[in-house]
Amino acid sequence: MIGEYIDYYPGDEADDRNEKEAEIECVDGEFTMHNLTCETDGCPLPQSLEQGLTLYDSKGNRFSTSANPDAIPHGRALIFNCTPSGNQYNEPNGRTFACHKGSWIGKPLPGEEWSFNNNGSFPKCRPAVCKHACQNGGWCKATDTCECPERFKGAYCEISAGCAKPEGNLVNLEKQFYDDGETIRITDLTCDRGYLPSSGDTTCKNGNWSDTISCVPAIVYKIRVVTADVRGAGTDGNVTIRLKGTAGNTGLIGLPGRFKQKNIDDIAKLLPDVGTIITITIGVTRLNMLFDVWIPSHVIVHDTRRNHFYLFQHDGTDLDNRSITLGLNGCVTTYTIQRGFLRFRGQNFTHKFGIFTVSECMMFCLQYNCVQAEYIAPNKSCSIARFTQTVYEWRDDAIQVLTPHCVRM
Repeated sequence: MIGEYIDYYPGDEADDRNEKEAEIECVDGEFTMHNLTCETDGCPLPQSLEQGLTLYDSKGNRFSTSANPDAIPHGRALIFNCTPSGNQYNEPNGRTFACHKGSWIGKPLPGEEWSFNNNGSFPKCRPAVCKHACQNGGWCKATDTCECPERFKGAYCEISAGCAKPEGNLVNLEKQFYDDGETIRITDLTCDRGYLPSSGDTTCKNGNWSDTISCVPAIVYKIRVVTADVRGAGTDGNVTIRLKGTAGNTGLIGLPGRFKQKNIDDIAKLLPDVGTIITITIGVTRLNMLFDVWIPSHVIVHDTRRNHFYLFQHDGTDLDNRSITLGLNGCVTTYTIQRGFLRFRGQNFTHKFGIFTVSECMMFCLQYNCVQAEYIAPNKSCSIARFTQTVYEWRDDAIQVLTPHCVRM
């Protein structure tokens, strides 16, 4: 007796490929074995789900944390979700499996490439596996998919996606971490007290700042600019100065005010510490196209931290829309103070009133290359001597004798 078996499923087209034939024989009232069986139509579910596994029947629109005793019909699909444990992700997570003729078959979305090699059986949760190790603190969250910390990106977290706050004496920055392409401006307010920024803007590019930013130690420099006592020596232009020393330079600094003939202009500025000052560069920029010269006489700089004084003498030539570099006249000058006064007066003394501080008295002394200076605080006067005089002690600090000293660096 010949029987025919057709392997047919709803939606499939029955054709010759699905037909199977076999000869069977009736022996003692029973047919002999013929190796023809029916595959089940649906895919069975286990009686209970393992810890952390949830299922979503996309067609049946149902979500479950426990197994349904019914089988999933052919053609229907389930989304498998395995709960992560800490930074250890489990798979399958968000993966779709369809029931195909009784077997669980993975159904990757367009562009996805993955396989769990479950050989048609019900998938089980397992640790996610990445062929390449996740870098920079990332962890494997799915097949060859790394979960990256905030600062990194890329398939394996190999690309820095931002920049950490620049190090140094920086304060008042909004964030500890900045995104790629973000620009921050370093100003005086960004640096701790007693420090100044080494540069201005900086931009995060591929995990690195475009410019090296730091807050460098700063000093209050008192700068005295004296304009020559000749007709037409003053200027309405923009006067600038730059200090250059053994530890760097201050950059170009604008000096405020109108510089008149024979004027003494004092400026106090917090500037980067340049160490021992070697040269200064001074110049003027015209405000219009008219001829506007400036003839400086000399510049004195007082380093208030080290209490050093520097004299830079100009040769009397005019500056018209240009700058010039001046070297130090002699050595760096400091001074000692004695409580007392100088006994003798006369032609060897030069007096000046309206001097309010010892520092100003020393600048006056330095200007005329004096040997001693006497500062009288009550009447705000300074007397300078070109020859050494006897110092008479005094009971308080109302009168002080200043003695300059040359400091070789």
